Amino acid sequence: MPLAERWIESVDDVRMPFGAPGHRAVIVETDDMDALVAGVDFGTSGVRVVIVDPQTGAPHAVAAEPFPEWERGRYCDPPAQSFRQHPRELIDSFHRAAAGAVAQLPVGMRSRIRAVSVDTTGSSPTAIASTGVPLAISSDTFAEDPDAMVVLWKDHTAEVEAARIERSLGVPYASEWFWAKILHIVETNGAVASAAVTWAEHADWFPAYLCGNRDPATWKRCRGGAAHKALWGHGGSRDGHRAQGGAGEFAGYPSAERLGRISPYLATVVNTLGSEVWSPGLPFGRLCTSEATATSLPPGIPVGVGSFDAHTAALSAGVRPGTIAKIIGTSSSDMVVTDLPLSRGFPGVESVAVGSIVPGLVTIESGQAAYGDLVEWLVSLLEYGSDATGRWTSTSDNDRRNDRSRIFGRLEAEAGRLAFQNAPVALDWWNGRRSPHGDLSVTGALSGLRLANGPPALYFSLWESAAFATRIVHEHLRNSGVAIDEIAAIGGVPDRSDLAMRILADVLNHPVSVRESANASAHGAAIYAAVAAGIHPDVSTAQAHMQVKERTTVRPEPSRAALHVARYRRYRELAGFQERLERATTT
Repeated sequence: MPLAERWIESVDDVRMPFGAPGHRAVIVETDDMDALVAGVDFGTSGVRVVIVDPQTGAPHAVAAEPFPEWERGRYCDPPAQSFRQHPRELIDSFHRAAAGAVAQLPVGMRSRIRAVSVDTTGSSPTAIASTGVPLAISSDTFAEDPDAMVVLWKDHTAEVEAARIERSLGVPYASEWFWAKILHIVETNGAVASAAVTWAEHADWFPAYLCGNRDPATWKRCRGGAAHKALWGHGGSRDGHRAQGGAGEFAGYPSAERLGRISPYLATVVNTLGSEVWSPGLPFGRLCTSEATATSLPPGIPVGVGSFDAHTAALSAGVRPGTIAKIIGTSSSDMVVTDLPLSRGFPGVESVAVGSIVPGLVTIESGQAAYGDLVEWLVSLLEYGSDATGRWTSTSDNDRRNDRSRIFGRLEAEAGRLAFQNAPVALDWWNGRRSPHGDLSVTGALSGLRLANGPPALYFSLWESAAFATRIVHEHLRNSGVAIDEIAAIGGVPDRSDLAMRILADVLNHPVSVRESANASAHGAAIYAAVAAGIHPDVSTAQAHMQVKERTTVRPEPSRAALHVARYRRYRELAGFQERLERATTT
């Protein structure tokens, strides 16, 4: 994984909640004290596999593999906000990472791995062929067609389609989400539309692939993808009545009739998704022989229902009522769980769902579309011009990583010594605004630039703008009745930028507990694997045994916090000005 991504890497169901009759995990006969479990995290730039002791959470093996084609920018068009990943690369890199992790164990320990669970980025849907695999690996016809690949979470090509869905269904909807991405592709690429028999989140087709399950009608679609991105529980049930899926949830996707008013194709797709969704913690199926051979994992072990990386990271960070988990990588997610009823309504947040992290509890997801990506943008500017095209062609990948490490290190040190009250104020909407009241069409800004402002000042301003956006998110949640007593930060940014965490604590004027982050999402997936294996009876019990430890607590410094107050007012004024400017430009 490139050094820049290691600085800012993404860290982004049961049919009823656990405890409902008949929906407990299947208990597998094992010697639990000797058991191990595996967690797999698909991030933006690579895949990571951890093998963990389910009694203590102690890691026994860790291996990571990059996505080389992604690193080269293949299948992506950044100016068009188009970001695609080839499913073959995801599979191949996973095989190498899993085999590498297993190889780190003594031979006698390898058979003690009892289950594996997977998390992915999301919403990252993929067209599925009649053979039950992603279209891009089904035949040579689609092998080089980006529309037949994984439409990565950060792809914003579907802004127009998202607006159509929002107008038609009367609910907020983002271009990063499931239905908008499908609609965009099928209306611009008829061949993909005709060949796809269904569409699936990466978090759904990958567990199926591991199990050798090639029948999408039998796949256990994860509650995280269905409820947060595909409107399960929010668009009304198929027959329009309130059916209980937990905490007052509507059961079902928007009806085929309602989706059909937007596009007949969407009506066809929704009829392929099934009438149930599943929380993480139960088995999806069992690892097939071919995948066991490719990964060195034991054949026949349970493969857990999929999840999203922000959800598994929040679980490993110890998210519970009163504790907000802030997962900070390329983007940022602020995750809370609450026993407040879904019917209470939480307007302005990114999404709400029942049971997507802890079965039976409502998950509220807010966050920012860019966090670490903000400083990645700055470093890209500083390294531009390595040759006439601005691309690195004369040095090795390792040389480039070392160069970027030096840039980050110098910025971190010099920005930390700034008299920051003279730095510009930045607006963090470089990739749009997720929450409150998401609008991915808005753009970022810098105010107060002077010739004296060098790269360290910009570096400081970008971290500060992300912290200001976090303050707005937390204020919005508290105003909605959500308790925030503890802030737990986890991910690539907290692990590698002390300055970013210092700024966050000062801006929020609240202590920030920084959790061990190196393998946060994969570790959370392993927690779910321990439940899928029957080692722990439910997610909360597994979390209590396995959550990651606190690395440090960053406390606000009163004099710095006071300086940020005036700059926060400027940030709010800049946000209001920029939004008025955006509206004037589009009308």
